Amino acid sequence: MCDILVSKRSVEKGQDASNIINGLVVMILAITIFFFSGGAIIMLILLFATILIISGMARIMNAFSNEELSGAGAIVKFISGILLIIISFYMIFALLADPTFSIAIVIVIYSISILIVGIARIFMGTAGANYIQWFRIFLLIIGIVAVVLSLILLLVPNLENSMIFFLLAISMFLSGFARFLLGFTGKEKFKK
Repeated sequence: MCDILVSKRSVEKGQDASNIINGLVVMILAITIFFFSGGAIIMLILLFATILIISGMARIMNAFSNEELSGAGAIVKFISGILLIIISFYMIFALLADPTFSIAIVIVIYSISILIVGIARIFMGTAGANYIQWFRIFLLIIGIVAVVLSLILLLVPNLENSMIFFLLAISMFLSGFARFLLGFTGKEKFKK
């Protein structure tokens, strides 16, 4: 019988690389949305759905692989990841069923998903005692910005489509940047 032993550091490096890649992909897709917001709305919705799927998968992977998360932190990450994936698939199917009607619904769903991620970031910023202070403050700021942007999108119905996608892209970029920093800072983010 041959066992393959994987060191704890190699698992950490894989987790860090996963966070860096996920963060970069989300940031690149968000930047794409910044520059092409005047283009096809359907394509933008599919890009956002892709971002949400990637973010959801990254949150789920992080919930299972990050040993430094508290039980509540892992549960919040897992549930928010599952919700993001469900929401993104619903958006894709709604778009395919009726593109004209689904755009307004999809914007509301995106806003709710950003609200969920924002609340999760605020929770991790306030309750994530395993992170060093600067990273907790950063998560808290990103969470607050995400919540504010999502509330603007939900409560101000007369925004132009370009403004809506701009606000969504800002929120997604910040979320991707947080994921990138989580991987990039490595183990030092857990030192007190």
